[in-house]
Amino acid sequence: MTGFFRFAVRTPVLIASLIGTLVLLLLVFPNLPVGGPTLDTQIRYDFAHAHALLEHYGEAGRRMYVRASLTLDTILPMFYATCFSGLICRFSPLPGLRRCAYLPILTALFDLGENAQVMAMLIQYPDISEWQVQCASAFTQIKWLLAALSILCAAVFVMSAAIVRIAARMHTI
Repeated sequence: MTGFFRFAVRTPVLIASLIGTLVLLLLVFPNLPVGGPTLDTQIRYDFAHAHALLEHYGEAGRRMYVRASLTLDTILPMFYATCFSGLICRFSPLPGLRRCAYLPILTALFDLGENAQVMAMLIQYPDISEWQVQCASAFTQIKWLLAALSILCAAVFVMSAAIVRIAARMHTI
């Protein structure tokens, strides 16, 4: 994995992965014509809520959601895992804290697992089980928890590096 981290800390890679993440999150996903909020943007959901959303999407919305999950929602975890792993590695205040760079990768793995489960529900609708929804919702919850930890680590490390840099400049003045 160290080869990946060496790749991810490079400035052009950080910029490209940040832009890719932001474009998908802010411009593409909110405008997907699925007919309602997607399951993977929910913090958690139960059988009744999932079933209602799947019904609300309609056949065309469910087909579009599957296509988006197979393409765009497979690319997104690669973008954000690269971006946040790179930021964490590059700005980690201590070498041992670089291990936190595995958090975004773990987030992406749970996101991909969630996508597979949501796609199965979209394809199998209306024949979905309560257990299937509980599993998908658990993956969603874990994804969001790990995403929050990844973002927090990256933000703290970047701010800490900025403070150190500003303090060093002030000291030399």
